[in-house]
Amino acid sequence: MKSTDSATGHCTYCPRLCRHACPVETASGREALTPKAKMQTAGELSGKNVALDREDVEVLWGCSHCGACEDECLHHNPVGQTLYAARAHVADLGLTPEPMHAAAKRFSAFGNALGVSLAEAQLAIHDDTRAFAGAPALILGCHALGDPSGLAALAYDLARRIRPDVWLPLYRDPNGARAICCGRTLNEAGYRTTLEKHRAKMNDALAHSTEWWILETTCFEDFVAMADAHPNKPRVRTFAEALAASDLKPKRRLSSITLHLGCGVRRHAKGEEALVALAQRASDDVRIPPADMPFSGCCGGRGGIQEVMPKVAREMGEGRRQELEEFKSEEAVHFSTCCGSQLEKTAVHLLSLFA
Repeated sequence: MKSTDSATGHCTYCPRLCRHACPVETASGREALTPKAKMQTAGELSGKNVALDREDVEVLWGCSHCGACEDECLHHNPVGQTLYAARAHVADLGLTPEPMHAAAKRFSAFGNALGVSLAEAQLAIHDDTRAFAGAPALILGCHALGDPSGLAALAYDLARRIRPDVWLPLYRDPNGARAICCGRTLNEAGYRTTLEKHRAKMNDALAHSTEWWILETTCFEDFVAMADAHPNKPRVRTFAEALAASDLKPKRRLSSITLHLGCGVRRHAKGEEALVALAQRASDDVRIPPADMPFSGCCGGRGGIQEVMPKVAREMGEGRRQELEEFKSEEAVHFSTCCGSQLEKTAVHLLSLFA
């Protein structure tokens, strides 16, 4: 934790100038969940004379790494990165919150945190997992494969219309075939050694690939990190980027759309531009909530908040739904099944307009 002492020190001695930007603190109203307080807890982990228990360190999971507080900070202090590093230290101490430990155990058993086998769902969409030279790999993601709406099949159909040679990768472990997963849950839990081993297996399965299309925007940054360790250094794009670069048009046009961008593309300008472009194909009136709205930073769909702080996650989801409804458009749309679980019936996946 010594490597993060400077970052925690910057926050500890700051007069809470960014607290209004944190969607977790806004939803909970808890002083312990302000960025400053969370960073102070992270700093205390490296103190020799400070004894912390599991209840004390749970506040470290009150962060989705959305970056809203960092945008407000004059120093752009790496709050999310520091809190995630602190979670790894907590894991080394054996103090990981039980819901995250349970999610990691499901991951170990099934290759994903949902606790179900997803390879069958992917093979039902297309059972040929061969990779063709130069062909992009479409990575559907756990949540899309587990979504009963048929989103994963729709994404594959659209991808084939863009590139007929696109392929759906799988990997194998002692328990059988598994769908590709970035290991985001392991990262959120703080199990970094396990995460590194998992990502190595994913890169082996994608050994000959040079381009990845990522359907789940919430996982985009995790796949970028995975690609950094890949010998081919593959090009990583959101599927929204691939779709926006094509000439495919939505089958359903709307009089107005409110676009929920989500924190998964918050620091990825090309992904954000692609989502806007796709929304504009579906409507001449696209309304984008300002970044300074309380829950534009995050709706609560990632970071382990749903597992460790379900009440706070529900408040964040409700807050974002109310914000989207303020724009009174014909439809609100998103591009993340993780966000979709929070937004419920208030917003639909943008791909559904192409169905």
